[in-house]
Amino acid sequence: METISVLFSGSFWGTLFAVYKTIAFFVSLGAIFGIIYVVVKSIELQRGILAAQALETMIREDAPSESLPQHIAEADWSRIKTRLEQSGDYVRMVIEADALCDYVLKAQGYPGETMGERMKALQAGDVPSIDDFWRVHKTRNDIAHETSYTLGALEGERIMETYQRILTELGAL
Repeated sequence: METISVLFSGSFWGTLFAVYKTIAFFVSLGAIFGIIYVVVKSIELQRGILAAQALETMIREDAPSESLPQHIAEADWSRIKTRLEQSGDYVRMVIEADALCDYVLKAQGYPGETMGERMKALQAGDVPSIDDFWRVHKTRNDIAHETSYTLGALEGERIMETYQRILTELGAL
Protein backbone atom coordinates (compact mmCIF):
# COMPACT_ATOMS: atom_id res chain seq x y z
CA MET A 1 0.00 0.00 0.00
CA GLU A 2 2.92 2.34 0.77
CA THR A 3 4.34 1.85 -2.73
CA ILE A 4 1.06 2.99 -4.19
CA SER A 5 1.14 6.12 -2.04
CA VAL A 6 4.72 6.85 -3.13
CA LEU A 7 3.80 6.23 -6.76
CA PHE A 8 0.92 8.69 -6.55
CA SER A 9 2.60 11.24 -4.30
CA GLY A 10 3.19 13.76 -7.08
CA SER A 11 0.81 16.67 -7.31
CA PHE A 12 -0.91 15.57 -10.53
CA TRP A 13 -1.03 11.88 -9.67
CA GLY A 14 -2.09 12.56 -6.10
CA THR A 15 -4.99 14.71 -7.26
CA LEU A 16 -5.98 12.15 -9.88
CA PHE A 17 -5.89 9.36 -7.30
CA ALA A 18 -8.03 11.43 -4.86
CA VAL A 19 -10.60 12.08 -7.60
CA TYR A 20 -10.61 8.37 -8.48
CA LYS A 21 -11.18 7.41 -4.82
CA THR A 22 -14.02 9.93 -4.53
CA ILE A 23 -15.71 8.68 -7.69
CA ALA A 24 -15.25 5.05 -6.61
CA PHE A 25 -16.76 5.88 -3.22
CA PHE A 26 -19.91 7.42 -4.75
CA VAL A 27 -20.30 4.65 -7.32
CA SER A 28 -20.02 2.07 -4.54
CA LEU A 29 -22.50 3.98 -2.42
CA GLY A 30 -24.93 4.15 -5.35
CA ALA A 31 -24.52 0.41 -5.96
CA ILE A 32 -25.25 -0.35 -2.30
CA PHE A 33 -28.40 1.79 -2.35
CA GLY A 34 -29.42 0.16 -5.64
CA ILE A 35 -29.04 -3.31 -4.15
CA ILE A 36 -31.05 -2.31 -1.08
CA TYR A 37 -33.80 -0.86 -3.29
CA VAL A 38 -34.00 -4.03 -5.41
CA VAL A 39 -34.12 -6.25 -2.31
CA VAL A 40 -36.91 -4.17 -0.73
CA LYS A 41 -38.97 -4.15 -3.95
CA SER A 42 -38.45 -7.90 -4.37
CA ILE A 43 -39.70 -8.52 -0.84
CA GLU A 44 -42.76 -6.32 -1.47
CA LEU A 45 -43.49 -8.16 -4.73
CA GLN A 46 -43.04 -11.56 -3.08
CA ARG A 47 -45.39 -10.58 -0.26
CA GLY A 48 -48.01 -9.53 -2.80
CA ILE A 49 -47.67 -12.77 -4.72
CA LEU A 50 -47.82 -14.84 -1.53
CA ALA A 51 -50.88 -12.92 -0.34
CA ALA A 52 -52.65 -13.55 -3.65
CA GLN A 53 -51.71 -17.25 -3.57
CA ALA A 54 -52.87 -17.58 0.03
CA LEU A 55 -56.18 -15.99 -0.87
CA GLU A 56 -56.57 -18.28 -3.87
CA THR A 57 -55.79 -21.35 -1.72
CA MET A 58 -58.22 -20.27 0.96
CA ILE A 59 -60.95 -19.76 -1.63
CA ARG A 60 -60.20 -23.10 -3.31
CA GLU A 61 -60.46 -24.85 0.05
CA ASP A 62 -63.85 -23.18 0.56
CA ALA A 63 -64.97 -24.16 -2.94
CA PRO A 64 -67.40 -27.03 -3.16
CA SER A 65 -66.25 -30.46 -4.23
CA GLU A 66 -66.94 -31.35 -7.86
CA SER A 67 -68.65 -34.57 -6.77
CA LEU A 68 -71.41 -32.65 -4.99
CA PRO A 69 -74.69 -31.89 -6.79
CA GLN A 70 -75.14 -28.70 -8.84
CA HIS A 71 -77.37 -27.15 -6.16
CA ILE A 72 -74.17 -26.57 -4.17
CA ALA A 73 -73.45 -23.66 -6.55
CA GLU A 74 -76.72 -22.05 -5.45
CA ALA A 75 -75.82 -22.48 -1.78
CA ASP A 76 -72.33 -21.15 -2.40
CA TRP A 77 -73.69 -18.11 -4.27
CA SER A 78 -76.06 -17.45 -1.39
CA ARG A 79 -73.14 -17.67 1.06
CA ILE A 80 -71.10 -15.23 -1.06
CA LYS A 81 -74.00 -12.74 -1.16
CA THR A 82 -74.54 -13.02 2.61
CA ARG A 83 -70.86 -12.49 3.35
CA LEU A 84 -70.86 -9.50 0.99
CA GLU A 85 -73.80 -7.94 2.83
CA GLN A 86 -72.05 -8.50 6.15
CA SER A 87 -68.55 -7.37 5.19
CA GLY A 88 -68.95 -5.09 2.18
CA ASP A 89 -65.67 -6.60 0.95
CA TYR A 90 -66.24 -6.55 -2.81
CA VAL A 91 -62.62 -7.43 -3.57
CA ARG A 92 -62.78 -10.77 -1.74
CA MET A 93 -66.29 -11.57 -2.97
CA VAL A 94 -65.30 -10.93 -6.61
CA ILE A 95 -62.51 -13.49 -6.20
CA GLU A 96 -64.93 -15.96 -4.60
CA ALA A 97 -67.56 -15.39 -7.31
CA ASP A 98 -64.94 -15.97 -9.98
CA ALA A 99 -63.83 -19.18 -8.22
CA LEU A 100 -67.47 -20.31 -8.14
CA CYS A 101 -67.78 -19.70 -11.89
CA ASP A 102 -64.63 -21.73 -12.43
CA TYR A 103 -66.08 -24.53 -10.30
CA VAL A 104 -69.24 -24.51 -12.46
CA LEU A 105 -67.19 -24.58 -15.67
CA LYS A 106 -65.20 -27.56 -14.36
CA ALA A 107 -68.34 -29.34 -13.16
CA GLN A 108 -69.91 -28.88 -16.59
CA GLY A 109 -66.88 -30.47 -18.22
CA TYR A 110 -65.31 -27.53 -20.01
CA PRO A 111 -61.70 -28.48 -20.86
CA GLY A 112 -58.62 -26.55 -19.85
CA GLU A 113 -55.93 -26.23 -17.23
CA THR A 114 -56.90 -22.68 -16.26
CA MET A 115 -60.14 -20.80 -16.02
CA GLY A 116 -59.10 -18.73 -19.04
CA GLU A 117 -58.72 -21.89 -21.10
CA ARG A 118 -62.13 -23.12 -19.94
CA MET A 119 -63.67 -19.76 -20.83
CA LYS A 120 -62.16 -20.01 -24.32
CA ALA A 121 -63.97 -23.34 -24.71
CA LEU A 122 -67.34 -21.64 -24.15
CA GLN A 123 -69.55 -21.14 -27.18
CA ALA A 124 -71.51 -17.91 -27.70
CA GLY A 125 -74.74 -19.84 -27.11
CA ASP A 126 -73.47 -21.23 -23.80
CA VAL A 127 -73.08 -17.81 -22.22
CA PRO A 128 -74.61 -14.88 -24.10
CA SER A 129 -72.75 -12.48 -21.77
CA ILE A 130 -69.33 -13.93 -22.65
CA ASP A 131 -67.77 -10.47 -23.17
CA ASP A 132 -68.98 -9.39 -19.73
CA PHE A 133 -67.62 -12.66 -18.33
CA TRP A 134 -64.17 -11.87 -19.74
CA ARG A 135 -64.37 -8.30 -18.38
CA VAL A 136 -65.16 -9.37 -14.80
CA HIS A 137 -62.61 -12.20 -14.94
CA LYS A 138 -59.98 -9.64 -16.01
CA THR A 139 -60.99 -7.49 -13.03
CA ARG A 140 -60.54 -10.53 -10.78
CA ASN A 141 -57.06 -11.07 -12.22
CA ASP A 142 -56.20 -7.41 -11.60
CA ILE A 143 -57.35 -7.83 -7.99
CA ALA A 144 -55.25 -10.96 -7.52
CA HIS A 145 -52.10 -9.34 -8.89
CA GLU A 146 -52.41 -5.84 -7.40
CA THR A 147 -52.47 -6.04 -3.62
CA SER A 148 -53.73 -2.47 -3.28
CA TYR A 149 -56.65 -2.89 -5.71
CA THR A 150 -59.87 -1.33 -4.45
CA LEU A 151 -63.44 -1.52 -5.69
CA GLY A 152 -66.12 1.03 -5.06
CA ALA A 153 -69.56 -0.17 -4.02
CA LEU A 154 -71.14 0.76 -7.37
CA GLU A 155 -68.53 -1.02 -9.47
CA GLY A 156 -68.43 -3.97 -7.06
CA GLU A 157 -72.21 -4.36 -7.19
CA ARG A 158 -72.17 -4.21 -11.01
CA ILE A 159 -69.49 -6.93 -11.13
CA MET A 160 -71.41 -9.13 -8.69
CA GLU A 161 -74.59 -8.72 -10.78
CA THR A 162 -72.59 -9.79 -13.84
CA TYR A 163 -71.36 -12.92 -12.04
CA GLN A 164 -74.93 -13.73 -11.01
CA ARG A 165 -76.12 -13.34 -14.61
CA ILE A 166 -73.28 -15.57 -15.86
CA LEU A 167 -74.04 -18.26 -13.26
CA THR A 168 -77.69 -18.12 -14.32
CA GLU A 169 -76.72 -18.43 -18.02
CA LEU A 170 -74.54 -21.43 -17.12
CA GLY A 171 -77.58 -23.02 -15.42
CA ALA A 172 -76.00 -22.98 -11.97
CA LEU A 173 -78.58 -20.64 -10.40
